[in-house]
Amino acid sequence: MYFFGVIQEGLRGPEGVVDASGTLQRLEEDIENIMTYGVDWRDMANPALLHHHNLYNPEEVDQLGHHSSHCPPHLSLVEVPAFECPFETDEQQTRFVEALSLMPEYHSREMEDRKSLWIQGLDIMSQILSM
Repeated sequence: MYFFGVIQEGLRGPEGVVDASGTLQRLEEDIENIMTYGVDWRDMANPALLHHHNLYNPEEVDQLGHHSSHCPPHLSLVEVPAFECPFETDEQQTRFVEALSLMPEYHSREMEDRKSLWIQGLDIMSQILSM
């Protein structure tokens, strides 16, 4: 379902949709329940798909239902330490954001490009802070 959904609708997520040029287009969308975001309710109501799922996942049959989602009994706690912007002025931050946005990797969803962007971003930040 995911594969065909990406082909039909394009890559999408809570942050937006990637268009044909690879640019992320932000969506103005209210997400009522992040636990059910991305669930294709038409496919969930498809008898052939449900039969296949129920056949190979008998332990989950009771948990399935139209417009319901399995919520785990325990969610992991992720503690995020407080973060303070390393820049001392708004001008430094603006210069940093502008420099990043000019890089071709900035609009890519490829992990290697994102890794490269992080590395280059750290270099740019170091240069800005050393001025």
